[in-house]
Amino acid sequence: MQLSNNPTAAEVLSCLKSLHSEAVYRCRTALDDLLAEPNQAAFAIVEEFLDRILRAEGVKTEWRIFLESVRHEIWPQEFEALGERSQLRQQWLDSVAAALGANQLERMKFL
Repeated sequence: MQLSNNPTAAEVLSCLKSLHSEAVYRCRTALDDLLAEPNQAAFAIVEEFLDRILRAEGVKTEWRIFLESVRHEIWPQEFEALGERSQLRQQWLDSVAAALGANQLERMKFL
């Protein structure tokens, strides 16, 4: 805003109020933008993390491999019991397969 050659006090006051309002508006807008930037940056970082950790191709297999390598540290007693049951189940399946193999007709010929 420009003042006249011989400004009155009211004209100066009006000009100052207008410039003050404009300065406050610009500061508020700039601060709002700064406030939003960290949130947008944090959101972008989280999205990138999720893309790499959860949405990447083959990540499910990689997580299973990782869990297999550290599961005894995460749940030591539960996985120890699970491991024992898995071994027992595998032994049972091997025994059933051996019994089925022994019961084949061609193995039952004694003469």
